[in-house]
This record gives sequence, C-alpha cells and structure tokens, in this order.
Amino acid sequence: MAGRPFNTPDFFWALIDRSNLYGCWNWTASRNWQGYGQFTYEGTKWRAHRLAYLLTFPDWDRTAPLLHTCDNPGCCNPAHLKPGSIAENNADTRQRGRDAHGARNGQAKLTDEKVIVILASSEKADVLARRFGVDVTTVRNVRRGTYWKHIPRKD
Repeated sequence: MAGRPFNTPDFFWALIDRSNLYGCWNWTASRNWQGYGQFTYEGTKWRAHRLAYLLTFPDWDRTAPLLHTCDNPGCCNPAHLKPGSIAENNADTRQRGRDAHGARNGQAKLTDEKVIVILASSEKADVLARRFGVDVTTVRNVRRGTYWKHIPRKD
C-alpha cells in the first residue's frame, strides 16, 4: 500500500488557502503558539511562510529574517514577505506592537496596574520592591522610564 507523500512541495502548497490571489494565503494546518504555520520538509522543521518563500525564491538566503508586510503570521503569500535584517525585523515587531513588552513578557513580575501604582507612589523604591516582589533596581528602572516605557508618565 503506497503512502501519501507528505514531504513534497505539492502537499505543502495544498495546505495553504490561495483562493485570494492578492490577499493573504493562510496556512490551514498546524501552527505554533505565535500563529506561524509549521511544516517538516526534507527532515527540517520550517515555519510555513519561510518555506513558501524558499520554494518561490530558491536563491534566498535562509538565514535572513522575513518580514510580513501584512502583519499576519499565518500568511504564506510570498508577495507579502520581504527579506530584511534582524534590526529591521525587530523594529517592525515593535512598530506593530507585537513585541513582548510589559506584562506580555513571560518573565514579567509586574502588571500595568502595579507599574501605575509605582509611578504614582512617593514611597521609597525598596518598600515598593518588597511589596511587589521585585528587585529595587526594577522599581528604579520603572521610575526612570527604562522599563515599562509603554505606560504613560506624568512628568
């Protein structure tokens, strides 16, 4: 009994909804926690948009980041992707609000509400640090605007 060929470009492209020629081509199979499609091709696990770009542009430098011009992690339309630098990718991520700042950072111990309390408080940094279970340096960096920059300050 012949098995279905799962590791081919034809099978890969069949997992993408390409019904809108100029719009996003959405990945229809498994996605990672960030919403990017994933596919194993020739023994390597790929993000689907990167494999779509490579299959379309075989000379593309695989180490270069790809930026989604549509801001849709599930999109695999090569026309919506452009190679860029790490700095451009990071800037694009920040500009679109996709970076893990504040409470979205998985290691954050503070919330936006706690930061607002810290900013409004006249208590000493060490007192606030103990109250919120963080290092005194964290409180000082919040007050300086080094951390939690997205919270408006009343200067």
